[in-house]
Amino acid sequence: MIRTMIAALLVVANAWAAEPAKELEQDAAAALSEVLPSRSQSKRPKLPKLEPSLAADDNSNAVFRVSFKLQDRELKASGNFVVESGTQANYSIGGDEPFERQNAGGVGVEFKKVAAIINVLPAFVPGTDIVDCQWQSELSGPLAPKGSLKVHPISTFQLQTEFRVALGKTIVLVDEPDRRVEAVFTEIK
Repeated sequence: MIRTMIAALLVVANAWAAEPAKELEQDAAAALSEVLPSRSQSKRPKLPKLEPSLAADDNSNAVFRVSFKLQDRELKASGNFVVESGTQANYSIGGDEPFERQNAGGVGVEFKKVAAIINVLPAFVPGTDIVDCQWQSELSGPLAPKGSLKVHPISTFQLQTEFRVALGKTIVLVDEPDRRVEAVFTEIK
């Protein structure tokens, strides 16, 4: 009799367990049919349409022309380069230039590093024509010789800052009698 009761309980338990499994299979099939396209549908999922106002304000893929001027005493540099919004650009110009060197032993040639380096990370402020920019610049090189030995002092001028500026407007980051840093960002369409 115990064996009969156990067998009956097993039959009832299996029948009860089978019902939720069938429901789970049906729920899973319904969920997959919502996510996966049927064979008759296109293989590409449909993307939501952007509202015109959002599409017009999306300037995250903009490309900027950066124009700059650097001055440190008699050292000057200027240039232009292109960078995409949200992308870092590293611009470097210069090299080694020969300078005459006089000392007690006579006249010789010495090479001095002359360089302008600009590192920028500009990005549009969403929905505006304002550029938010992280800026790092350096201007280095020899100055006019000093003293009776005509030794050229080496000057290095660095600036690291963050600023916001409207497109097409010149921003002056340093304005001193013997130093100046300015930049202009324009959008390339």
